[in-house]
Amino acid sequence: MQSKRSNPFPGGLLVLSVEGEILEAPIFFMDALRLQEREEGVSIYELFDDQQVPFLTFDRIMRRPNGIYEFYVTVIDESDRKLGFRYWSVSPSQPQHSTAPITFYIVDESSLLQAQEWQRRRLRRDILNDVRMTLSQYVRHRLTSIRALSEVLRDK
Repeated sequence: MQSKRSNPFPGGLLVLSVEGEILEAPIFFMDALRLQEREEGVSIYELFDDQQVPFLTFDRIMRRPNGIYEFYVTVIDESDRKLGFRYWSVSPSQPQHSTAPITFYIVDESSLLQAQEWQRRRLRRDILNDVRMTLSQYVRHRLTSIRALSEVLRDK
């Protein structure tokens, strides 16, 4: 089983054999399910067994307007902490579908939520900076006109 450690994004490819054996998985998926501690050649079907913690469970399946189905799964560990993932299938690049591995693109929901929170904070900071600049320009222009008026009155 391989893992992609150099991927800076919260997603990666989950590649399964036709029998369900995990051939390749992103590091966050392997860490969440502790796949390094399990024996080699673990099947995706074994990960849904609630007798062996941590395990996967389905949350929901959603169909997007473009026809793509998204599957939402949750990893539950000993302390009932839940880590969310979503995935959708990727068409195989091999011409023979019978021997081609099954490929999914899986995304770590917690990383996505954190990225969205960072984006909201950046947007909030940009809005506050814009308001600050607008107010300072407004006050500066008002003070400039008052100063000009006082200079005119002083000269007369």
